[in-house]
Amino acid sequence: MRNRKLYGDTPGIVFVVYAILSISSLLMFGPFLPVIATSLKSYSELMLRPFSIIPQKVLWRNYLEVFQTIPLLEYLWNTAKVSFLCTGGVLTTSSMAAYAFARLRFPGKNVLFVLYLATMMVPGQITLVPVFILMRNFRLIDTHASLILPIWGLMGAYGTFLLRQFFLTIPRDLEEAAILDGCGYLGRFCRIILPLSRPALATLGIFTLLSVWNNYLYPLVFLNTPAKRTLTLGLAMFRGDVDVQWNLLMAGTIVSILPMVVAFLAAQRYFVEGITLTGLKG
Repeated sequence: MRNRKLYGDTPGIVFVVYAILSISSLLMFGPFLPVIATSLKSYSELMLRPFSIIPQKVLWRNYLEVFQTIPLLEYLWNTAKVSFLCTGGVLTTSSMAAYAFARLRFPGKNVLFVLYLATMMVPGQITLVPVFILMRNFRLIDTHASLILPIWGLMGAYGTFLLRQFFLTIPRDLEEAAILDGCGYLGRFCRIILPLSRPALATLGIFTLLSVWNNYLYPLVFLNTPAKRTLTLGLAMFRGDVDVQWNLLMAGTIVSILPMVVAFLAAQRYFVEGITLTGLKG
């Protein structure tokens, strides 16, 4: 019924749309097929038949062997700790700043907001050296704080912009009713704005989580101790002196991807809703 309302009663149009979506999905999933196939091959088969998609013998033990070869659980824990702490920090500070820019009135608000957004125009690679000097002066080199704080700052402006646009779509009548009931700024923020902004918060949370989880540059620059490595750095360092065990490396890559797939599927409804509604003022 919904497809008829959207595309009419012509079944050919519906078929073409679904065909295009199916082909696009296959094209998007295509690059993962060699990764999955490689993770299930033996090392000898990989050397003899590197371009075959279907393994002659499926070896699920590669996924167990990669945990025995490298401290993958330790890398997973380090990555999860950094990612969730950074994501929580970004959601907290960005939502508070966005509420101030969307609802409060103070001198220079628009100018300050433009300057705040201007920081998004500066690539993180340009600020890497100053950030490294700051982390060294604060004695945070080779700690996970040196990963959390810079990325937290980089994602703050984007998160503030995203949430501000969503907060502007929330009717002011709800806050005015809360004011009549004696609710202050903090009460209105926690009881009205945040519960109604779950789609935008989920969207920002997924974006931040993916950015931190897949970050490679900052762990490479700031971390020295092997026990403190994240997944991206640990898998990149999983190389022999002469050759690389690509089957185990691809197995570790699949393991590193799975948590993000689960997180996206869990928040998919809020994620799609947040992308749809953000920036629409009604």
